[in-house]
Amino acid sequence: MPVDFFPPVVLSDPPFAPPWLVSFHVGRFAGFTAITVGVGYPLYRLIGVRWLRWEAHPKSPAMHFGDVTSAIGYNLALFIGGNYSNTLTAQGSWIMTAAFLPSLFLFGWLAEAPFLRHSFATVRRWPVGMHVTVAIAVLLVLAAAAYHLRLAYVIRVDAGSDGQQCLLGWYLLLVLGVPLALAAAGAGVAAVQNRTRAPKLDTSGSGGAASGGSSATSISIGGSADGLTGAGRQLAAAAWPRVVFHPHHWAIFYALGFLTRWEDPVSNACAGVVIGSYMHGVAAYGYGHLLEV
Repeated sequence: MPVDFFPPVVLSDPPFAPPWLVSFHVGRFAGFTAITVGVGYPLYRLIGVRWLRWEAHPKSPAMHFGDVTSAIGYNLALFIGGNYSNTLTAQGSWIMTAAFLPSLFLFGWLAEAPFLRHSFATVRRWPVGMHVTVAIAVLLVLAAAAYHLRLAYVIRVDAGSDGQQCLLGWYLLLVLGVPLALAAAGAGVAAVQNRTRAPKLDTSGSGGAASGGSSATSISIGGSADGLTGAGRQLAAAAWPRVVFHPHHWAIFYALGFLTRWEDPVSNACAGVVIGSYMHGVAAYGYGHLLEV
């Protein structure tokens, strides 16, 4: 029987999606979140930031609360879309945890090297050591991706009357295609905003101080800010700033987490590595915006 790379997705009957696509297990999600957020986040702040004095952004209690609650939400999407209910079995959970905690601190330790204190926003000023480190990391990611693509082809799922089929087509489309499309969209939005002329401010107002009203300022997009001075120019810049597309490492490794969806020891270990690297970014710096001013 020829191999079909896109097994049919039947959404009309419970559970309304095939278990190889999305899954949810309350107990396993609770354990997954307890390890990654309940243990990993405060452990890194206590040991990595307060004790070892590693680089991190200062955070208020409100900022910690915001990052923790956001992490729970991001975890939910990753757990469901990453098929972790089926992969984080008893053995898989232990393997993931054993790789998660060292990776959480390894990334922080590597970030302390002076030549690695750069980001994608400063790629033009990277030293040689940064280029070499990133090249090695990319090679490791490509090797892991090749292994997981092989799993997507080798592992078969029940496709009903069509027999056993592989998941390579859906894997490439959803797990790789969607994150790449979102990244391209973000870069495109930044390019469009930066190439569009600054807003034109209309300071005529609908009511003045003499009539007891408050002056109003409106902004029409696509005009020009030429001729504005002082507060007017500052308002125009704030309303339509230049932005740069900055793929933070928390976002990169979070997206890679969706690839590690297989009930396989190597895949479980890769899940621990990428989730540990992702949680380092959250614990140390928070959820940095992908489009930065």
